[in-house]
Amino acid sequence: MPSLTIYLAKLVGLYCIIVAFAMSANKQRALKTVNEWVRSPPLMMLTSVITIALGLALVIGHNV
Repeated sequence: MPSLTIYLAKLVGLYCIIVAFAMSANKQRALKTVNEWVRSPPLMMLTSVITIALGLALVIGHNV
């Protein structure tokens, strides 16, 4: 398996674990934050643009 694949798997996996622990540490705050985030169209647009850019970078950089 290419080293880039292993690196990306570690990076994305560690990110998901950290976010899950952070959200479970204070569930009420996480739910409130997500609810406010979803109700804000400008914030959702910004998040969408950033997510698409990161997704495209991941696909183009790791075209296996």
